[in-house]
Amino acid sequence: MQFGEAVEVRLLPAGPRRAATMRASQGRFLEIEVSEAPAELDIGTPAELESQEAVYLGLIERRENSRLWIKVEHMLDQSSLAVLRSQWRENGSEGA
Repeated sequence: MQFGEAVEVRLLPAGPRRAATMRASQGRFLEIEVSEAPAELDIGTPAELESQEAVYLGLIERRENSRLWIKVEHMLDQSSLAVLRSQWRENGSEGA
């Protein structure tokens, strides 16, 4: 991910997507700035962060106003995810 890149963040399992901007990455931590920061984006909450290259799953570890620090637990690159989604669709349509 690059500084200033547009990303989306959502709470898991099924929260709404929110626009955000990548601010920094350090090891397993990603720092983002959310365009609107509702109270439910709280420390300890599981979250998904999606960029053009990958989907990151982790926990919100820190919050300061609209800035969030997410500790990444899992990462899937978008090309691998596209293959999985395609296989899921194929398997789901065969059983119908």
